[in-house]
Amino acid sequence: MYSTYRKSKSTKKNNPGWMVTFVDMMALLLTFFIMLLSFSTMDAQKYKAVVESMDEAFGPGVGVNMKGLVTKMEYMTGGKKEDYKNPPIEVKSESEEKLDNGVKQDNKKLNEFIGKAKSILKKELKQGEVQIELIGSNIVIRFPERIAFPSGSDELNDSFEPIINKLRKILSEVPGLVTISGHTDNLPIDIFRFRSNWELSSSRAVSVLHAILNNSDLDSSLFTIQGHADTQPLKPNTSEVNRAENRRVEITIQGLDK
Repeated sequence: MYSTYRKSKSTKKNNPGWMVTFVDMMALLLTFFIMLLSFSTMDAQKYKAVVESMDEAFGPGVGVNMKGLVTKMEYMTGGKKEDYKNPPIEVKSESEEKLDNGVKQDNKKLNEFIGKAKSILKKELKQGEVQIELIGSNIVIRFPERIAFPSGSDELNDSFEPIINKLRKILSEVPGLVTISGHTDNLPIDIFRFRSNWELSSSRAVSVLHAILNNSDLDSSLFTIQGHADTQPLKPNTSEVNRAENRRVEITIQGLDK
């Protein structure tokens, strides 16, 4: 009897009563997470109910870590059941659909106009005498100084007349505004006629404008001229090649996206 009593007392001492509860809780948590992995759908309301049940069964604080997940899931699903494999189809409002269709239509207009312009200036584009670039919703037609003007002059070369005729044809289909801007490099001009590169760049823009409007039915009120001197270089003025590229005239066409 004495021996049996000692053995029973020793067993009770080595196996505290709280251990059974702890093991049960761990088993329940393991089962819970296995169930989470096996779910093919995400239902925040059910998860929330499980967490609340855990708080009631084991005391507050046990499900605290899971509440963050439930909150996040409710935010993602709006408290509704969502399927990972079959996400909801986005339904756009009528105004959003009109906006998207408008953007597509605007892009179509721009692309069609660029296609026509490139077709008209096909030869010049191939020879590198003209560049056509889309910047935002504006179309920029750019040509270097060497094609249009003698060095330090604002008088157009006679050889530039065919390009002027082609530009006039392109601009006749423009419903919006047209800005003609002159640009120079950073070398100070040393000619009595022009006090600075500002005057030279502006005067070249005016020369191109007069040539385009001459003998045409274009609306002059849609045109604007600008002289930028060397304030908007395409490349750093660190070499003669770069400076030659910076000396240019640009025709910016706006309003095709309206």
